[in-house]
Amino acid sequence: MNAVLNSETAPTFMPLRDAPSDELAALLNDPRVTRHMPLAQEVDIAWVDTWKNQKSALWPNPDFGPWAVYLDNKLAGWVGLQPDGDGEVELAVVLNTWAWSNGLKIANRALVRWRQIDPASPINLYFPTSRPVDLIAKRLGLQIIDRTEFAGHEFVKLRLLRDSL
Repeated sequence: MNAVLNSETAPTFMPLRDAPSDELAALLNDPRVTRHMPLAQEVDIAWVDTWKNQKSALWPNPDFGPWAVYLDNKLAGWVGLQPDGDGEVELAVVLNTWAWSNGLKIANRALVRWRQIDPASPINLYFPTSRPVDLIAKRLGLQIIDRTEFAGHEFVKLRLLRDSL
């Protein structure tokens, strides 16, 4: 799908648990998406159902996230924050390729919602070392905090500075 979206299209969020599992499975199995996700593996509907429940259980209130994101009534992907150490949260954004140009808009919308819930928590992002991390950090106003390993893959931990993104 090569949808061209109006730059004025506002992303809409719904609780991730309510998103169609088949559409999420298609997103999480798209090799164009997963090439940027070294921990990705092929998933089926049963896996997605379990994953949605696990992600959704992180926050007892669905207003906290995680969220399925829609643009023009099409599933653009998902965005969420999850606990990441003591008093910190991690922001994850996974989008269909046609929605990539809307990534900052979607991340900003999620952060605005989160800041209404918890204005003080440090927010972290993780990028695999295969990505141009220094360029991403500079462009988005992120501070490189550390390098860490997950399941044999190295990631760079970045922290969102107050007025970045």
